[in-house]
Amino acid sequence: MVKKTKVITPWTGLSKDFDPSLWAGFIYSIEEISSGRVYLGKKMLWRNLRIKVKGKKRRKRVKNESDWRTYKSSSEDILQGIKRQGVSAFKFTILSLYKTRCQVNYAETAELFKQEVLHALLPSGQYKFFNKNVGGKWYRGKV
Repeated sequence: MVKKTKVITPWTGLSKDFDPSLWAGFIYSIEEISSGRVYLGKKMLWRNLRIKVKGKKRRKRVKNESDWRTYKSSSEDILQGIKRQGVSAFKFTILSLYKTRCQVNYAETAELFKQEVLHALLPSGQYKFFNKNVGGKWYRGKV
């Protein structure tokens, strides 16, 4: 059985001396270069797990680094595009870093509304953003 190695995502916007242990997460954009369409999202750098410990009733809390280095997107449209066109057809940019999970969540929602991801259109009349909802509460209409 051959194990696939995950391709490192070519993130831009990080300094050379970036230390993930100092941050909770980031807001990112993924642009499809050919069409100019963009996806905005967030990614946490760490995840909290509770693992079983032999001989104990309570689980142990463990903090592990997330898959942010190989993460592509949570958007099915983006993932399908990457499958068809390859990673090089997209531009991956980290827009901002945050120290707490709360700040990451707030900043993502604020940025999505600020950029008007549900309503912004390209000159062709196509939606500018791949995002179809904000926080699972607000959805775009039909064009």
